[in-house]
Amino acid sequence: MLCAQNRLVLFYTLTNTRLARLEHLSVQMKWVQVMHCWYLVVVVVVIVVVVVVIVVVVVVVVVVVVVVVVVAVAVVVVVVVEVVEMSAVLWAKQTGNRATPGRSL
Repeated sequence: MLCAQNRLVLFYTLTNTRLARLEHLSVQMKWVQVMHCWYLVVVVVVIVVVVVVIVVVVVVVVVVVVVVVVVAVAVVVVVVVEVVEMSAVLWAKQTGNRATPGRSL
């Protein structure tokens, strides 16, 4: 009888120990799941930051290109106007006219 009681106590002790280990493992698994969720959140945040940085860089590059094109067009227009005026002045000197084409005195 004493042997049976000892076996029963030993069985309950081992069972309780196993249950305690299983609960501990369960808590660890839940923590691992939470940690995986945090990793996913970090990954998503990093991806969003990278996409935002790429969009900002693209917008800045487009703005710079537009500004360069506008300045280049303005310079070309100014140069063309100056060349036309210079050629009109030269034409007036060659022909002896004081008035340039398109202008009156």
